[in-house]
Amino acid sequence: MSQSNRWRENYRFRCDVLDAVWDFIHPVVPDHMSQVNDDLFEATWWKPVPAMDIEILQHTEGIIIIHGPYEPESIAGGLAVQFSIQSL
Repeated sequence: MSQSNRWRENYRFRCDVLDAVWDFIHPVVPDHMSQVNDDLFEATWWKPVPAMDIEILQHTEGIIIIHGPYEPESIAGGLAVQFSIQSL
């Protein structure tokens, strides 16, 4: 039971963090976002990619672009951006 409680708490924490990231990058709305590690996030868009979303993300104060935009192997024609947030 203890292991499942730890997993649930970790999952809840990760969801809270992702919710905060979604709020922080608004009005940018990727098709998918994931937390790669503690302070690295990946936003992904599939075709057609809204170029303005990526432009806004690249110029949002507090966002540090780590990698991208790039076309992930798993999403032909899509784009992904890996980033971290200074003030989260």
